Amino acid sequence: MGKKINPIFFRLGKKTNYHSLWYCKKKNFSFFLKKDILLREIIKKFFFFIDLNNIDIIFANKIIINLYLNNFENILSIENYLDLLILEIYKIFKKNILFNLINNIFTINSKKISFYLINYINNKNSIKKIIKKECLKYSDFLNGCKIQIS
Repeated sequence: MGKKINPIFFRLGKKTNYHSLWYCKKKNFSFFLKKDILLREIIKKFFFFIDLNNIDIIFANKIIINLYLNNFENILSIENYLDLLILEIYKIFKKNILFNLINNIFTINSKKISFYLINYINNKNSIKKIIKKECLKYSDFLNGCKIQIS
């Protein structure tokens, strides 16, 4: 019987980093994990309209949140919601909050490609043309590309 293992586990420390950085005692681990998951859900709820690549969360004396954005076109809409988000997080955690917005234009991942595909499909374009266009667009950066739409 085969067992599924998260492939990121084997790359940690070599190519990719953890997206959460906090330390605690063994008995407090579940508490911090619930905080981490809650914080991610709040951020995703507020910024559902923005293509976020990654969210890094660092718990220390203050909470440091790094948002990796694929494009900076929606930066004005982020500023409008940022105050509300900070207030909501402060009510829950009672700590100072520091946001870092990091532009990640040159990184390519499946989330980014799927986000573009969804936008094209919502515009009622032909699916086969969209798939070919996206594969050709990223063929210089990738060794291979396989897209399945159902």
